[in-house]
Amino acid sequence: MRRATSGKRRPPKISTIKKLFGLSGNQCAHPDCTNPLIVSATEESDTAVVNHVCHIYATSDRGPRGKPNLTDEERESERNLILLCGHHHSIVDNQPDTYSAKTLQRWKRDHEAKVAERMRRNPNSLPGAYTKLIEGQIEETVNRFKKRLAFFRDTEGVDDALSLARRLTEEGYPSASARVRMSGLAWCARVLSARGRLDDAEKIIRAAEGIGSSPDIEIVRAIMRARKGDKSSALSRLADIETPASRSASFMVVELHDGVQSALDWLGTANVSLAEMDQSGKLLLLGRQLEQD
Repeated sequence: MRRATSGKRRPPKISTIKKLFGLSGNQCAHPDCTNPLIVSATEESDTAVVNHVCHIYATSDRGPRGKPNLTDEERESERNLILLCGHHHSIVDNQPDTYSAKTLQRWKRDHEAKVAERMRRNPNSLPGAYTKLIEGQIEETVNRFKKRLAFFRDTEGVDDALSLARRLTEEGYPSASARVRMSGLAWCARVLSARGRLDDAEKIIRAAEGIGSSPDIEIVRAIMRARKGDKSSALSRLADIETPASRSASFMVVELHDGVQSALDWLGTANVSLAEMDQSGKLLLLGRQLEQD
């Protein structure tokens, strides 16, 4: 991928690039352009990524559409980036007086709204490589949630959870599989539940249930019961699932009600080893053991 950056600046984060792709619909944002950003593989060749990541306000004050006093973070944020084909990238940067920042911002806003509507109506219109990119973005965010729940007890992750849930419901991410969407929504609800946002978590888990059923959804339902004070019912529900993820959730439920030491003791009583927990549980157990030392 070509990135419009100066040699002295860090390029946009990979997560930012993935978000841009998620909003672009695999198409140049120029209103009259239909050039794809990812061209599917053929029998003879691999998938081709042909986009340009372009800055609305330039990477330097003297660049095309330069704006003084922007921080590096602001310059490389998703809000200041737009995906164009090589042809239109060259034009807008060589004619910045014609293609102002306001013009590019309007292109970006209108294009993303059009893509969201198109994806809702016809999710199968996107190439397989694009779908994999979208699903990778969702799964990357979920993995961040797992780490945050293990090591942080504050409001960390709330904004990300609300943002992902909004994209998975309002904008739909219909090109992603039902499994990935349900998992994403379940973990959004789990983060919000852990941060005390039970009403928001309830709305999101209902949206997930509207897609289908999955162990992730069942686990979050059990955890939400525990957070409302029903420990025994939560543990019973988790025991019925009997997976590494449900065992990890059971450990969390015991900790929630009875404290860290009781949760550590529960592992021995229930005969649950570290190897029988999922990644989230292993991280959670490690974090609590470090706190105990």
